[in-house]
Amino acid sequence: MPLITEQRIRQLGKIELAQKGFFTKKSEILSEQAKFNMFDIFLSHAYMDRELILGLRTFFISLGYKVYIDWIDDEELDRSDVTKETANKLKGRMGQSKCLLYAITENYVNSKWMPWELGYFDGREGKVAVLPLVKSGTEYEYKGTEYVGLYPYVKDIGSTSASLYVYDDKGNYVSLHSWMDGATLG
Repeated sequence: MPLITEQRIRQLGKIELAQKGFFTKKSEILSEQAKFNMFDIFLSHAYMDRELILGLRTFFISLGYKVYIDWIDDEELDRSDVTKETANKLKGRMGQSKCLLYAITENYVNSKWMPWELGYFDGREGKVAVLPLVKSGTEYEYKGTEYVGLYPYVKDIGSTSASLYVYDDKGNYVSLHSWMDGATLG
């Protein structure tokens, strides 16, 4: 099974922007999301990857997952400044989420919040997996660097939620849905 390609996800983001006018109809989306008091996925990401993240959100929602994205669900947060207020809001949202998916792109190293989100969610013994977005559809394995390499990763986006799997570095895997519900690797 291949890793997830940026091209496929970016295309979903472009479609979402073109068809729904996402940024002009944001209040409709916010009111839809506001009804959730629990999320399946807290999507940790670099804000510079907005189009990709919007594509991921579209994909996960199409599979029935509830996804938290700070600039969509809590647009009043100032991501450019690290404050206690923002940290407390994010802590609350992480507490409402089954898992944290850590979106790896070229831009993730520039994020002020991603390392903190990963550490906090993992520290509260939450389910954490890396979501590598790669340039080529020929990449099948992910080898994270430094602390990111400690976590399992998600691969193979297909047409159903059953086609998403969480892998560890030993080749053990389980469906994303089962993993969120408590299944372990290996």
